[in-house]
Amino acid sequence: MKKYHAKPGAPFREKDAQRVGEFLDGLSERYGQLTPAAVVEAAQPERSPIHDYFTWDNDEAAAAYRLHQARLLVNHVMVEVVLTGGERDRARAFVHVSLEEEGGGADRKYLTVEAVMGDDAARNYLLDKVKAELLAIRRKYRTLQEFDRVWEEIDRIVEVKMPRRGRARPAGTRRQPLAAAAG
Repeated sequence: MKKYHAKPGAPFREKDAQRVGEFLDGLSERYGQLTPAAVVEAAQPERSPIHDYFTWDNDEAAAAYRLHQARLLVNHVMVEVVLTGGERDRARAFVHVSLEEEGGGADRKYLTVEAVMGDDAARNYLLDKVKAELLAIRRKYRTLQEFDRVWEEIDRIVEVKMPRRGRARPAGTRRQPLAAAAG
């Protein structure tokens, strides 16, 4: 029997991962593939084990979808930049940051790259986010020996070129020792 787990950030708890995974695996076997439309259809009955992971109130779902559309809009704006040496390229115009507030909440927003680099907490958050993404890619594909040199370079960059600076980190996350995070 397959053992399922919740990926960090999942809309379900670890204890529910087995039930959700088995249900989705069953759909995949039944149809030979898994599509978002098939998942939504299978979730519609109130007795479906994944029913509660969806917003069925159309007004609430519409408002949430408009927020999703706004994120897509912001995430897809590029700006022309001049790199060292004068070469021109394109980069994201806005970067998402989520900074811890004193009361324990999170201040989530988009900032220009210039604004992020000019604010120590936002810059530290972005550097931590990049490190986490590099380590996630490394964990996801670590069995591909063709990329061993890449994994070594990620380890070198994360540990040497990007030292810890202050306490900024993605809201709601705990720090892991690099050895444990590199997995």
